[in-house]
Amino acid sequence: MYKRAQGSSDWASLFVESNRQRLLHLLRPARNPTTEPWDSTIEQAYNSTLSLIGSVQLAIEQSERQIDILRRLLVFPVLLEKPFIDLVEEGRPRALVLMAHYFALLTSFSHIWWIGDTGKREIVGIQSFLLAEWSDLMRWPLSMAQEV
Repeated sequence: MYKRAQGSSDWASLFVESNRQRLLHLLRPARNPTTEPWDSTIEQAYNSTLSLIGSVQLAIEQSERQIDILRRLLVFPVLLEKPFIDLVEEGRPRALVLMAHYFALLTSFSHIWWIGDTGKREIVGIQSFLLAEWSDLMRWPLSMAQEV
């Protein structure tokens, strides 16, 4: 049986709204609404992804065990909603920025041989794909990539 992360009574707790409060700047209005699709399905996909990322950030701040934090990071891809995965596959900049934030969290585990510099490489790759207008939202992931 899968052991739940300390402080988490069930997987639903990873998706609560309070997890994403400090990440809402990543949902700022699109600079060009004609080039960025937006509807309730897309908004929900972004919100759930931000909640997952935020749950990892909170776990780090609350000094949860490293193994529990890593476990959240490893199940992250499995817990993503299909509409978010579609946005990543389409190369939508906001979805890529959110993925960069996930990879920034993964950089803390670069000492594990099978993770290595994956986080850093993915962040740099995402940055190279994005237009300059997304640079401000990439500051934190890029700073985490430089620390590796």
